[in-house]
Amino acid sequence: MAPDLIYGGSSLATDGTYIYALRGTATSDFWRYDPADNTWDVKSSTPATVYVGSGLVYYSGNLYAPRGYGSTTMYRYNISANAWYTTTTGGPAMTLVPGTLNEDHKITIKNDEIFITRDQGTLSFYKYNITSNTWTTLTNTPQATRYVGAIYNSSDDTVYVFRGNGTYDFWKYSPTAGTFAGPADLPNTPGYGADLVYYNGYLYFPRGNNTQTFYRYNVATNAWGAALANAPATFNDDTKGVVANGLLYFFRGSNTRSFYSYNPTSNTWATLADTSVNIYYGGTLTYPGSGDYIYATRGSLTRTFMRYSISSNT
Repeated sequence: MAPDLIYGGSSLATDGTYIYALRGTATSDFWRYDPADNTWDVKSSTPATVYVGSGLVYYSGNLYAPRGYGSTTMYRYNISANAWYTTTTGGPAMTLVPGTLNEDHKITIKNDEIFITRDQGTLSFYKYNITSNTWTTLTNTPQATRYVGAIYNSSDDTVYVFRGNGTYDFWKYSPTAGTFAGPADLPNTPGYGADLVYYNGYLYFPRGNNTQTFYRYNVATNAWGAALANAPATFNDDTKGVVANGLLYFFRGSNTRSFYSYNPTSNTWATLADTSVNIYYGGTLTYPGSGDYIYATRGSLTRTFMRYSISSNT
């Protein structure tokens, strides 16, 4: 067993022969384990107590560790000298972490670059280059992170970043491209009445959820813009919009007859002629690609099927 009780801020790393252990637990304790003979050795203590937010990685005869404990301090342990330093190898002081670290997580390394999520309910993600002694603030994580951290997988050259905080989410980050894989997350939580409609390189997103909020996503740049003009009324039903002749059309639903169009060029909404019957769950619009008519189901457990004339607004 380990030489003493272990709690927050503990970390393990290996040089390929031995396993090194930061005890954390608001102590300065540091140990080495020899798997060959199943023994522990007490090594030199860290310069100050280590706690949550710390981590430990190995590179070229040294171990590197942020102190954590709400600090921005970095430490280096030289294995051959059995000594801790706050300086680079034969050089100046180690540059401080861009933000304080104060939450349990795992840090990871690719070659001479250390990757650290700040966590603490933030989007902050950092990289420390050991050779140049510099920190880089990377692309924000897609959502705020807590408690878990990141791990580098050399077989696919990817850093896997975990959201933590009681979720199943994790993301793939490319150290080479400096980007997270996949589309950017939605800018707000969707609910009943949400939809995605594609037009001219953008996805248009009425949020639904009993709101008037409306966004668009640039497919080419993988980015959501600021909220567009609000819809004329709240959307809160399972209805589906459509594009026809450069305009987007939407039922309001909610057992109303309201019917709207949105002009992407002018970022404006128009209220159109009411439908002939109330629209509820299952109200869906479709356009065959040409002609004057948009076709629709009423929903609401009915068989009603309708068409709308674009030119006459009827």
